[in-house]
Amino acid sequence: MNRKWEIIFFLSFLVFLTISLSAQAEEGVVTAVYDGDTIKVRFDKGNTEVVRLIGINSPELKDSREKVRFMALMAKRFAYYILYGQKVKLSYDWEKRDKYGRLLAYVFYDSKLFNEFILSRGFAYVFLKYPFREDYRQRFVTAYRKARKAETGLWKKQPYDVIVPEKCRSHIGDLMRVRFFCEDIQQKGKLIFLRAIEQGFSAIIYIRDKHRFSDIQNLKGREITVTGFVEEYRGSLQMVLFMPSQIFT
Repeated sequence: MNRKWEIIFFLSFLVFLTISLSAQAEEGVVTAVYDGDTIKVRFDKGNTEVVRLIGINSPELKDSREKVRFMALMAKRFAYYILYGQKVKLSYDWEKRDKYGRLLAYVFYDSKLFNEFILSRGFAYVFLKYPFREDYRQRFVTAYRKARKAETGLWKKQPYDVIVPEKCRSHIGDLMRVRFFCEDIQQKGKLIFLRAIEQGFSAIIYIRDKHRFSDIQNLKGREITVTGFVEEYRGSLQMVLFMPSQIFT
C-alpha cells in the first residue's frame, strides 16, 4: 500500500511540476532556424536563446549520404517556412536545458504546438529517448504514426509526382517535382531566380550556394524539372534549391 501511495504522490508531483513550468511560458520572435528541430528565439525581454524542440528529431544536415542531407534540408526549410520571423510562445518541462546549454521547449505559434505540427506534416521523427510530459508524448507518437501511414513529408515515396506551375498552389507545403520552361534567370540581392514562362513560379538559389551549381545560365531557355518544397511568398509560388540533384534537365 505504501508503494502505491508513493507512486501516486510521484505522479501527482510530476503533473504539478509540469503545470507550474508551463505557466512560466515566454514569448519571442524566431530569428534563425538551424534545422528541423533547432531554432533561435529573441525573447521580448531582449535576450536570445538557441532552442531545441522537445520530443522531435530531424535528419542530420552533415550526413554523408546525399539523400539524408536532402531530407534534412527539406525539414529545415519546412521549419523556416512556418516559424522564421514569427511570434512564438515557449513552455518547458522539468528539465529546461540540455547538455549543450540549449533551451528545451514546446513551441507554440498561432495557438498551434509546432512540435506536434511538424510531426503531423511528416518533416520530423518522434524522439522518445528522454522523458517528457505524457500527454504530449502520446500526441506526438500519434501524429508521427499518422504521417508515416499517409506517406506525407519525408515519408513520401520518391520519385515525387510531377506537376506544372499552375498546379503548385494546390501543393503548398508538399514535396513535389515541378516541370517548367525556364524563360529567364535573374539575380536580385542574395538570390538567383530561375523564372518560369508561366508567371508566378520561380526556382530560387541562394548566392551562397551558387558554387554548388555548374553554369546556371545554361538553364535559360530550357525545360527543367526541380524537386523540393513548394512555397508561397507574397503571393508568388517558389521552390528553393540547395543542391544540384534538385534540378533535372
